[in-house]
Amino acid sequence: MKKMNLNNLLVWQKRLGFSVGMLCFIIYMLFVYYTNQNEVVFLPEKETPIVFYSNQTGDNLKAIVKAAIKNAKTSISLMIFSLTDYEIIDLLKEKADDGKGVQVLVICDAQATPDIEWKLGSNVTLCKRRDKGLMHQKLLVIDHSQTYLGSTNFTRESFMLHANLLIGIDSAPLAAMIEKKAYSIQKKEKWKAPVIKISELGVKREKRALDFYFLPDEPVALDRLIKTIESAKKSLKVAMYTFTHPKLAQALIDAHNRGVTVEVVMDNDSAKQTSRKVFLQLKREKVNVALSARAGLLHYKFVIVDDELLATGSANWTKAAFTTNDDNICFISSLTDVQKAKLKEIWAAVKKESKPSFTSSKS
Repeated sequence: MKKMNLNNLLVWQKRLGFSVGMLCFIIYMLFVYYTNQNEVVFLPEKETPIVFYSNQTGDNLKAIVKAAIKNAKTSISLMIFSLTDYEIIDLLKEKADDGKGVQVLVICDAQATPDIEWKLGSNVTLCKRRDKGLMHQKLLVIDHSQTYLGSTNFTRESFMLHANLLIGIDSAPLAAMIEKKAYSIQKKEKWKAPVIKISELGVKREKRALDFYFLPDEPVALDRLIKTIESAKKSLKVAMYTFTHPKLAQALIDAHNRGVTVEVVMDNDSAKQTSRKVFLQLKREKVNVALSARAGLLHYKFVIVDDELLATGSANWTKAAFTTNDDNICFISSLTDVQKAKLKEIWAAVKKESKPSFTSSKS
């Protein structure tokens, strides 16, 4: 029998650790899958026109998207960076093939979504976007009336492992403008979408304001975001996947210096690489900045201002998001108590799964 020395013990320890880790991961994935199969899904409607969802707080984002697609009676328009989840692909194909007249349009990033043509079939109108920037949208419009936007790509990892925000909005004007943009891209027309301002969203007692910007169509979106940060009187809470824009970093530093409570949580891997410069800059300026300690990506792109306003969308806080990529950002003000409670729950989860530095454990 081969003598067991220290090196052999370490090898077996690593092997055992990997096996146990993989077993725990598989059990977790099976638990998530089976416990979410019959989950009740609440979609936006006239009484509650804006609904926030996050998988980090237990919402089944895939189930929400599937329910929205299944409800489609006339049209489905999807602009997405990455579409690889086979259940969503099959459902889109099924809707286009069932002979009930549902028109399905899919626009995706050509590099991030390869080999999609044969999966969707000939009845889906497909546009694989190739341009100098990314097709980085995450926009789903159903029946010219409901829009789903946020940070979520339509992949298994994005639905289940990455921390993401999805927002359902019941608004025909918003849906119509997004569809117009989608068809202009599909037809290769150079049409710049204007700012979409909706000041009376919902019933009288639940009226909400929403401003939506297509990027890079509206360069003023960056100034709007900076001014929104500058307007903070009490607090700024930022959860961001990629953060490299110097003007936005300086806006947070300025807010911190004037006494606003600024909290920033960044994705750990991004902060080690692409976002490292901003992470270290915020650290030097004594801004309360932390790193996500979760296994999957912290894929959010949001800031909560004074617990009264949410700015979010598909855009990371980078120069490319505001000047080159097909992206979006929206500003939702006059948040309801339900929406505030949801954002509070999301932020608590973000903070719980964070750590102050690369070498530290969870805070």
